Amino acid sequence: MSADVTVFDPKVSALPEPLSSAVTIASSADAVFKGSEAVVLATEWPQFRELDFATLVPSMKRAMLIDQNAFASKQLADLSGLDYIVAGKVR
Repeated sequence: MSADVTVFDPKVSALPEPLSSAVTIASSADAVFKGSEAVVLATEWPQFRELDFATLVPSMKRAMLIDQNAFASKQLADLSGLDYIVAGKVR
């Protein structure tokens, strides 16, 4: 079993080896969602709070979002059909 990994970070345009041969950098956050089985939100860039999750989540093959520190919890609170997992929380 293997996985295709696609990432987006507004400040990253290239990755060092061995990551660059194993990971694809998307041109936008929207591109990461399309056709994916899971999305991991592991950054706290403000523009990620402005994503249109109601449009992005239905574009996924499987609607699962793993969110570090509940960053997008307010935006996702009323979104149905999403497996939403908070991976960590700063106390």
